[in-house]
Amino acid sequence: MKSIQKFLQKYLNIKIKNSIINFVIQFSVFFIIYIALLIFIEKNAFLSPNIKTKIFSITYAIIIFNLIYISLKVIIHKNNFFNNSNNQQLAKELINRLPIKDRLINALQIYSKVDFKNPYSDLTVRAVNDLEQELSFLDFKKIKLEISYKLLYLLLAGILFFFLSMKLSNNYYDAGLRLISKNIKFEKPLPFLLSLNYENKFIFKGEKYTINILGTGKELPEKIQLFWSENNNLYNRELSRIDNIYSYTFKNINSEIKLWAEYKNEAILPYNKYLISSDTINVNLKIRPKIKDLEITVIPPEYTKIEQLLHRNTSLKINVLKGSKIKLKGISNKPIQSSNIIFGVDSLANMNIENNIINYEFEVFDSKNISIICYDQDNNSSLKIKYSIDVINDMNPTANIMKPENNIKIDEKYLIPLVGELSDDFGINKALLEYYIVTPYYLEQDTTISNNLILESNNNTKEYFQYDWDISNMNIGPGDEIIYWVKVYDNNIKTGPGIGKSNIQRAYFPSLEELFLEVENEQQDIFETFDNMNESMEELKDMYEDISNDVLKEELGWEQEKYSEEMMNEMETISDKINNLEEAIQKIEELNENNNLINENLSDKIEALQKMFQDIITPELMEALQELQKSLNEDNMQKSLDNLNNLEFEMEDLENELDRMIDLFKQVVAEQKLDELIKKIDNMKNLQKEISNEINHNKIDSNINSMEEKQKNNLSDMLDTMESAEELFQNTNKKTADSINQLRNSSISNNLQKEVNNISNNNDEEKKKSSSEIENHINDMKNKLNEIISEYNKKLSIEILTMYTRIIKNLLDMSYEQELINKESKNIKYKTNSNIKNIASKENIILYQYKNLFIQISDLSSKSFHIKPEVSKSFGQIFNNLIKTINHFEQGEINLAKKHQSLILEYINKAALLLLNAMDEMQASNSASGYEEYLQSMQELTQGQQLMNQGMQSLLPIPFGQQPGQNSLMQSLMKQQKQLMEQLKQLMEDSGNPGGGGKDQQGELGKALEDMEDIINNLQNNIMNQETFDKGEKIYNKLLNHQKATREKGKEKLWETEKFNNNDLMKNNKTNNLNDKNTLEVQELYETLNRLNENKNITKENKNIIEEYIKILIDEKIEQKNNEE
Repeated sequence: MKSIQKFLQKYLNIKIKNSIINFVIQFSVFFIIYIALLIFIEKNAFLSPNIKTKIFSITYAIIIFNLIYISLKVIIHKNNFFNNSNNQQLAKELINRLPIKDRLINALQIYSKVDFKNPYSDLTVRAVNDLEQELSFLDFKKIKLEISYKLLYLLLAGILFFFLSMKLSNNYYDAGLRLISKNIKFEKPLPFLLSLNYENKFIFKGEKYTINILGTGKELPEKIQLFWSENNNLYNRELSRIDNIYSYTFKNINSEIKLWAEYKNEAILPYNKYLISSDTINVNLKIRPKIKDLEITVIPPEYTKIEQLLHRNTSLKINVLKGSKIKLKGISNKPIQSSNIIFGVDSLANMNIENNIINYEFEVFDSKNISIICYDQDNNSSLKIKYSIDVINDMNPTANIMKPENNIKIDEKYLIPLVGELSDDFGINKALLEYYIVTPYYLEQDTTISNNLILESNNNTKEYFQYDWDISNMNIGPGDEIIYWVKVYDNNIKTGPGIGKSNIQRAYFPSLEELFLEVENEQQDIFETFDNMNESMEELKDMYEDISNDVLKEELGWEQEKYSEEMMNEMETISDKINNLEEAIQKIEELNENNNLINENLSDKIEALQKMFQDIITPELMEALQELQKSLNEDNMQKSLDNLNNLEFEMEDLENELDRMIDLFKQVVAEQKLDELIKKIDNMKNLQKEISNEINHNKIDSNINSMEEKQKNNLSDMLDTMESAEELFQNTNKKTADSINQLRNSSISNNLQKEVNNISNNNDEEKKKSSSEIENHINDMKNKLNEIISEYNKKLSIEILTMYTRIIKNLLDMSYEQELINKESKNIKYKTNSNIKNIASKENIILYQYKNLFIQISDLSSKSFHIKPEVSKSFGQIFNNLIKTINHFEQGEINLAKKHQSLILEYINKAALLLLNAMDEMQASNSASGYEEYLQSMQELTQGQQLMNQGMQSLLPIPFGQQPGQNSLMQSLMKQQKQLMEQLKQLMEDSGNPGGGGKDQQGELGKALEDMEDIINNLQNNIMNQETFDKGEKIYNKLLNHQKATREKGKEKLWETEKFNNNDLMKNNKTNNLNDKNTLEVQELYETLNRLNENKNITKENKNIIEEYIKILIDEKIEQKNNEE
């Protein structure tokens, strides 16, 4: 049994040892965790020495307690105190650890209960001995006791981690050292610091002060508190962080303040609570110098007449007119040592200071910023007073040409009436008309700008001007252009003057081709309108036929009234077309008059044609239409028939007049084509003179080439015009057409074409010769064409006068025979008179004569412009009354027949008288042909003097010293003036004072001759000055005045003697070449004419008719003699 007990004791020792090992491991794990926790707490809390001392005491207590605990435990178990670790407990623990299982505990239990007195006790002892024997062979190493290896590993890992942390982290290492140094107080470092960032502890009273709190550290809070004390009051404000700065601005500080910043961290763990404060500063006050009561006075430039202005200080922007003065005046709030004004960025000026009063004055010419600053005795500066000066420029004046419109045509009046408006914001000084001339066929244009003063103003802000621009002294011709504009100057004498310019406009002198093309277009429109009118007349006649048929059938009603209304509407349409014709004719007349395209004789024809248009719709025609409409409305059959007859008569008269006007217009078109030819030849003549002048002055350049090319075009156009003229005259005057054709194909024309086409290929000398020959050919062409025109006019006049004479003679014969019939009819009282048939037969003969006469008057009307519409009406009344007379005689209505017989005679005499007056007008017009030639020559002379003046003006002013080419130009001008003087002398000799100008007019021409001679002498001596030019202008004005006076006075008096008023003179002129017999007969007729003038018993009207009849007889005698020869 002792062996078993020994075995169990040995097991107990092993168990106690194992228990101590496990305890040590567990305690070590706890202690490592405990120490690590203390170090962690110290790392964050920075424990005080007191707390650390207490921690050390607790640590010591824990260690001692655990040592006592393990010692007591060992003692108790070792000694089986309190029955701990007895044998049975130990045997029970070994059941699962030994192979003998529960035999050990069973042995102990049996042995404790064995009775050795019992004979079977030996079995028990033997069993125990066997067990002991087995136990002696057992190895205690096979008894597995549990050791906490996990805790051991954990301990080892914890120890390793602890030492690594201490080694690698200064924070833990430092915390461990601080923990060991239990008696030393360590300050915990703050996460950030706050410091006040300021420039100055002094601020100026009333100004703002900005404090910046700078945070340094990694854990800056989003907000901190700013504290300040002012006047014993504490204030705080929460500030937000921007980057690492907390900022606050104090506004209008008026007392000293103390300020600082704080951050207080309120945490659950006490060791995380902390307060961070910045340093504290005291902000002291001082007074800044200040300019108060600053006055800013703006003084505009004197020329504006604007009073000075006081600027409102509420506005930091000063608007001033350029050139204005700005006056500054202010008072400082304390004594100052200096004051400056800064212009822009770097320009500085010292201001005047006197008794704390600041003054400064300056002119402004451009926009700028200014700053005003002053300094006190301590060199403290005031706040800058800043202003922005915005310069307003004096606006340039404006000019607007209101009239004329752009691209106007220049005509022969050489006058451009200008109307315009000028304006400026402060005042206008003057306005100039500037211009330059562009010559189309010049490749190298002279763009020299000339000007005319058109207005001088009294500084008005708005002006309207009217300026009649006389361009007659400019050397311009067809195709030339004037580019012009108005330039206006304002009264700005300070920074100006300001200049404004109007829109640039163009005035051009249309070429002859353009002018005549425009005339042709208008003529074509007129012909088309004539065609439309003929169509309207046909429609009018158709409607008349419809109404006539209905009236004859006695079918009057609503349809006939409708026809009459349609006729009225159609007549209004015709009237409108006639108005269009009149306007077109007016336009042609204006084109001709303004541009001098035709001669005055043709102009009179156009004017007469226009008057015909005005009179073609007669009141009688409209009255006849109205009367017809009225009778149709009244269903009056007889009255409708009478009105239809009247309307028919008026319609026939209208149709005849339209046909006549068409014929006359064709004649006008043809004659105008002849004038067009003359104009175009003159244009070629002037251009060739210019080419010759350029060549003679050795100006062989590109301009001459372009001028020569222009001349080729002119020639081609002129030949085309001749061909057109030939076609126009084919149907009106074949002989004239043939003459034009001969001229177009003549040697003169061929030579001219050859020279014009080849001149550009010649050398310099050949060009001079060729140009001279071209001038001669052009003159020859013009002379030939003038002969053709003169022959045409002469033949036409003779033809028309012959027709007048024949018709008037026939009318007078008819009047005589009708008067005889009227006398014979006086004795007839009743319709039974046997002589009625004889009288009616005679009236039929008169009717037959009328029909032949009507053909003659129609032919004459288509050629003469002097026949008035009354002539046609009178012929119509003759026919109308002849028909009625015959009808009344045949119906036995004697009294009515006699009444119409009287009307026949009355209208025959009226027609004769009207034709006599028309013939007188034509004779006056024809006899004025010499007058027209005189005027034409005078006009050419005036134009020549104008060109001469332009040439002299081009030499003014004469520069110092003789310039190249001036001498030759003066010699050329002298030759021109000599030619003009010779032309004037010849004109005065040939005319014998035409036009009735009188001695005054002749005196004017004599003075013009004297001035011409003076100019020639000056040019011969190479003298060209303003006085010479002024004499040229006087000559031009005298010629122009004489021309006007001749037109006004001469036409009525010029050829008075050729109108048969001086019978004796006519008698002598017309009887010189007659034989004796004819001479005696003509002399008797003249004597009869003289007696007629002395006879006072004959009325003036009848005397005129007899007088014209005698004149016709005289002309017939003379014509008979000429035919015999």
